[in-house]
Amino acid sequence: MVNIKTSKSLEVIRQITVFLIFLSLITPLLLSSKFFFPFISSKVFFFRLIIELALVCYVILAFADKRFRPRITKLSGVVYAYIAIIFVTSLVGLNFYRSFWGNTERGEGIVTFLHVIAFFVILSGLFQDKKQWERFFAFAVLVSVGVSIYATLQRFGSSLVFAGDISRISATIGNASFFGGYLVSHIYLAAWLALRKKGFLRVFFWLVVIYELLVLNATKTRGALLALFLGVLLILLINSFIAQSTRVRRFSAVILLGVVGFGFLVWGLRNSPIIEKTGGLQRVTQISANDVTTESRLLTWQASWEGWQERFFQGYGYENFNVAFNKHFPAEIFRDSGSQIWFDRAHNIFFDVAVSSGFFGIIAYLSLFILSFWALFRFYKRNPEENRNTSVIFFALLLSYFIQNLFVFDTLGTYITFYSVLAFIVFLQTSKEPSKDIRLSKKEKRSFNDYLPAGPNPYLTLALIIVFVSVAYYTVAIPAKANLGVTKALISNSKGDFKGTMDNYKQVITLNNYINEEARQKLAEAMIGFRYNTSVNPEALTGGFRTAVDELKFAIDASPADARNYLFLMALYNNFPSNEASYKVEVVRLGKEALELSPTRPQIYFEMGQAAFGLGQTDQAIEYFQKAVDLNPEAAESHWNLALAAVLAGRLELGIKEIDYVYDAKRTSKIVEGNLRNMISFLGQQGALAETVRIYETLIERVPNDEAVKEQYNQVLETLQQ
Repeated sequence: MVNIKTSKSLEVIRQITVFLIFLSLITPLLLSSKFFFPFISSKVFFFRLIIELALVCYVILAFADKRFRPRITKLSGVVYAYIAIIFVTSLVGLNFYRSFWGNTERGEGIVTFLHVIAFFVILSGLFQDKKQWERFFAFAVLVSVGVSIYATLQRFGSSLVFAGDISRISATIGNASFFGGYLVSHIYLAAWLALRKKGFLRVFFWLVVIYELLVLNATKTRGALLALFLGVLLILLINSFIAQSTRVRRFSAVILLGVVGFGFLVWGLRNSPIIEKTGGLQRVTQISANDVTTESRLLTWQASWEGWQERFFQGYGYENFNVAFNKHFPAEIFRDSGSQIWFDRAHNIFFDVAVSSGFFGIIAYLSLFILSFWALFRFYKRNPEENRNTSVIFFALLLSYFIQNLFVFDTLGTYITFYSVLAFIVFLQTSKEPSKDIRLSKKEKRSFNDYLPAGPNPYLTLALIIVFVSVAYYTVAIPAKANLGVTKALISNSKGDFKGTMDNYKQVITLNNYINEEARQKLAEAMIGFRYNTSVNPEALTGGFRTAVDELKFAIDASPADARNYLFLMALYNNFPSNEASYKVEVVRLGKEALELSPTRPQIYFEMGQAAFGLGQTDQAIEYFQKAVDLNPEAAESHWNLALAAVLAGRLELGIKEIDYVYDAKRTSKIVEGNLRNMISFLGQQGALAETVRIYETLIERVPNDEAVKEQYNQVLETLQQ
């Protein structure tokens, strides 16, 4: 038998690669408030940098020693085909720059996805035996325990962690739904490890399963809980039929019946105080088509389907879901000023992939699961008793992952787990015999029968280092610097520091990277916020507005199909300090263009109505506000805006009718404080003091410590009594 060894230098490189791959698993733990979108950015920049370093080491290793080269199977082939389809559909899509770089809020784009695929490539060749995979997944589970402990501290209001919504813990992930999806996969991994270990480790991993189940319930994530429930049912059902041990089959059948019975019991008691106190279970039982979240999801999926039909085969390109959604925006989603109206994901993996990558993209994505299930079945058939637990648990893991992604979407944490599992399945497909020892033997001397690969190629190493520095500069260093700059600008803005805000945003935009779009939007928001700040020099303020206008024009040129930038620019013009008529004309012109991109967005009509008033076109303004109401008659803000316009135009009957609607519908809580004050002012100008009474009372409930408002209210009452 040939004694396989590796040189000392290659062994060092291998160990460094393994260390870096393990280190990448701590990505979900990372969180820094110094970053814009702290829950996302800290993870993305760290993961990109670590994978780039790991890839350099891995290429050197694989080039010198073919044993470490990526395993090629049908499954790995589909993974590569999937990223190729994403790239091609993005090239023919609507905005390749956005497809490639993504945005700050998600931290994805093709650039991050390429890092995920590189992670998969390294894993598919680096680990040579199951023990290495067990250590890898064990470390992943330990990280998930760390994240869960963070969530527990958050739940009990510890000052050691970021404060969050204690009613739905989100840990370092930053979102309860994303955290729930992350936990589900690690519960399966912990269960798999528990079945493979003995003694203390077995007890430890079962305790992890129990602990993370409790944490998962505290996230109140319905999709994740439902996905895990169905996955567990699948495991029990399969074991009830295929386990060779009669005792295991009977035990699985009994537990299966118990779990099903528990499900029916929870559903039957869904309105009882006991279930109402159980957190996640209570939310699962409240799933209804009339539920706000469910209704929003259904409307988004409908818009996704309509958008997909327009570019069925080629899609819109990665990260361009927002364009399809804007065009088919369901106005019913907009209920008040706090509604989520900008969607860049379908909250359903099927539609996310279909809309962005078209028919071929969704076929490739579904093939990942089909081939994985087939590979696990083949692995089971190879040795049914020994391979049953691995096959069944990973089958259920993938099924649960897919199900929960029908209600949400991937983040970096779930990407890491999913592609780790795919790489492991590729390993299972190709590891029919125990792998040879890859470490350098210290006891034996080299003989002619030894296999000793060559050391690292110095020319390749130098070339890779140069490439690494260049890539890291553009994918990590520059974006991170720009990201930190946005945070500095936001801090300056919060302090009322106009100059600091402007300087920081200008520095960010000068870096000229993908963060510019969001920086420009934040700059526009900042200028509008400074509009009535008397401490700001008027000339400086006007200059700031002009800068923001110019930058948003650049944003529109870069993303002409995105209606959001049009709205930001319209709002800027409507709030411009000099209040020139030409700016109002420009708002109307931009509004007409924006309506071609998103014809059912009430916010576009709000801005056009405001501009029409500025031009003295009161009838046209009221018509715009009426169109916003017609799009969704249930939106309180739309009725209030129409009322403001009508009262200001002297059409009191229409204005009071719209005010009555908001009060009769008990939706005054949806009206922002500023608009309550505006209505009082407008009604006072029209001499309709009696109509201001209820609005004053609403405002006093909102700001009970505002003595000036109370005094004005009392004066109105005295006047009315005279």
